[in-house]
Amino acid sequence: MSKYGEAPAVVDIRLIDQVTGKPYSLLSSVFFEEDEEPFRFKSDSFAEATWGKERCIRREALEDSVYVRDNCLVIECVITVLGQLRVSETKPLCEIDVPPPNALRHFGKMLEDTSTADVTFNVEQETFAAHRVVLAARSPVFQKQFSEPMKDKKMSRMTINFMEPVVFKALLHFIYTDSLPAMDDLNKAESNAVMQHLLAAADQYELERLKLMCARTLVMNLNVENVASALWLADKYDCQKLKEACVNFMAPSNRVDAVVASQGYQLLKRTSPSPLADVWEKRSRVRQGFL
Repeated sequence: MSKYGEAPAVVDIRLIDQVTGKPYSLLSSVFFEEDEEPFRFKSDSFAEATWGKERCIRREALEDSVYVRDNCLVIECVITVLGQLRVSETKPLCEIDVPPPNALRHFGKMLEDTSTADVTFNVEQETFAAHRVVLAARSPVFQKQFSEPMKDKKMSRMTINFMEPVVFKALLHFIYTDSLPAMDDLNKAESNAVMQHLLAAADQYELERLKLMCARTLVMNLNVENVASALWLADKYDCQKLKEACVNFMAPSNRVDAVVASQGYQLLKRTSPSPLADVWEKRSRVRQGFL
């Protein structure tokens, strides 16, 4: 309420599943910062209190989703102010604007600068230079690989098998910047395919935050063509939230036929039939609810 007030708060913006009535957390100030203090909102600094459009959901991603029914979308916003709010009535001697943190931006530039790199990755026909100390600090898998004494103290070379260059590039981008890369040069299907492979890579290198980010992006872009493959992925890599979203998406009767006709469903049926039991059980409960 004061011009110079601050409020530690937790903000959670949710979409409501109109089939089950359960909320899905779309944006949360603690979704990615579970071990950190609550965000401090400042009344005189709007810029520092925004997340940016890159964390919002696209309109086309809502098409055919469980969050839209009869052209209606339900959004729930929960704001919890923590502790006792203390507001100073005295104007400070001077106002000093502190710019937002920029360490990740510098790390991003570090990835582009190969002059200080000490490891090179061969991924199919492409090479990527990186820094062992950064990789080891971010990934337990890389840390274990680099903990052994290196025979050659100069540039070392490693080969990454069973991964496409575009996926490994996105993996490095996250390691250095803690964010997903822009994929403006890819169409929707290509971007979704990269995100599925990136989730598998995140599981391989024990990057839990990246795994959750990929799962959230896949949930926001579910459709009849990719939901079966997403369900297979969720079952294989133990992504319970993604699995729940896929089951909810496939449950409505007006969507089942289209999903069953997709190639992804046929692959899921042959390789991992167990998740389908959850779909049919969910669909049965939905039908009983309508009856």
